[in-house]
Amino acid sequence: MAFNYEALDAVFDGDSSICASNLKSMWCEYACNAQKIDWLDVTGETTQELPDGEHVFEEILFSMNEDYACDLFQSCEKVSIIAESGI
Repeated sequence: MAFNYEALDAVFDGDSSICASNLKSMWCEYACNAQKIDWLDVTGETTQELPDGEHVFEEILFSMNEDYACDLFQSCEKVSIIAESGI
């Protein structure tokens, strides 16, 4: 997780702390939330079963609440790297 946070900091380099903070929060929810089954759908086959009984999946569908997605986008839309890309 620290690597992902450092990558976000490197991309935004102080351009928008709220955007980076919101992306970090989203990543933490994705990586740490015990209830991730509520917003992840397995769409591919199991590619591997780990020794602890967990499975590695080939493909998943990530979805989030529309309001959450809009708030995240709005916190980042004026960040220069995003604005320049025309997203």
